[in-house]
Amino acid sequence: MCFVQSPKVGATQTRGYDMMDGAGRELDRFLGVGVVATLSLENRPRYRSHIRGWLPGAFILLDSPFEEGLPIPMRRDESCIVRFVAHGTAYGFTSSVAARGSSENPFIRVRWPERYELMSVRAHERVSLFLPCRVVHNGEQFSAAMCDLSERGCKLSSTVFFSKSAELFLSFALPDGQRIDGLVARVRHVERLGEKAFHGCCFEEGDVEKLAYIRAFVADALARRDIAGHSPERRVLD
Repeated sequence: MCFVQSPKVGATQTRGYDMMDGAGRELDRFLGVGVVATLSLENRPRYRSHIRGWLPGAFILLDSPFEEGLPIPMRRDESCIVRFVAHGTAYGFTSSVAARGSSENPFIRVRWPERYELMSVRAHERVSLFLPCRVVHNGEQFSAAMCDLSERGCKLSSTVFFSKSAELFLSFALPDGQRIDGLVARVRHVERLGEKAFHGCCFEEGDVEKLAYIRAFVADALARRDIAGHSPERRVLD
C-alpha cells in the first residue's frame, strides 16, 4: 500500500472559490493520511471519516463510520461520494464501495475515481447559519449564538459583552451533527447593537482535529451553495 504526504496547494482567486475538474490519476498528490473526509451513501446522511491510505489507481482506504457501536451497513458496489479538504482546497469524487468494514477490521475501501472536482476556498469565506453556542470565559459559562462560520473564525451574538482579545472556549454542534467542544477562540472585533453584542472571533490554531471538522463542513456547505445557486448540473460536490 502506498502512503504519501500531500504537498501544499495554494491558489489566489478573485472570488471566494473556483471549481474545476481533474483526472483521477492526479488525486494521490492531494491525499493525506489522517485527513478528515465525508462519505455520502445512497439516500443516507453524510458520515464523518478519515483517510487512512490508498493505492493509486486501485482504492482509497477510509475509516468505517459507526452507529451504536457497529459499522454502518453498506453494500458492495454501493455508490458513494467522498469529500475531503487539504490546504484550503475541497476535493470530491464519486466512487463505489469495493470492500466493507467490520468491527474487527473497521475500514472500508472505495474504488479509485476516474475524475475528481476541486474547489479552492478562501479562509475568510463565511457560511451564514444560526447555532446555539456555549461560551466559557474566565471559568464562567454563558449562552450565545453563532451567526456565521469560516475556516478560521466565527461571529457570535450574545447579551454578554466580551472585551477585545478575550479568550473564549466554544462548544456547539455543527448542522451535520458533529460536536465541537472547548474550541479556543480570541475576540478580534466587538460591535454593540441594542442589547446585543456581536463578536468577531478568530480560532486558535492548536486544536487540529476540531479545526479539520470545521474546514470540512465549511467547504462542503460552500460547494453545495455554489451548486444550488450557479451550477445545478454538477454532481460531485453537491
